[in-house]
Amino acid sequence: MTANTTVAVAVPEPERVRAHLDAVAARLGRNGWYARVTTLPGGTLALHVINPANLAGKRLVLIEDQAQGPWFRFHHGAFIAPVGEPDQAAARIARLMAAPHC
Repeated sequence: MTANTTVAVAVPEPERVRAHLDAVAARLGRNGWYARVTTLPGGTLALHVINPANLAGKRLVLIEDQAQGPWFRFHHGAFIAPVGEPDQAAARIARLMAAPHC
């Protein structure tokens, strides 16, 4: 699936959002993944991630506030990990994006 449709989610404090996304990008980058923070139309920050083994396998990761606190989530809505867990988020992103369907 290579759809690039996104759902914009407004999250306050863009500096903190960028810091959380940058932390996951750094962890993915250390393992050879391409990941960079980008600004979507409307100003929402997102992490653009590409699987180096499958260049067609692209995903956007956003941050969304939940009752239990902010979480990383894929643009299609699947939740990944709490923002306080960048190692867990990077590992889950890599595992899910390495699956054959990505």
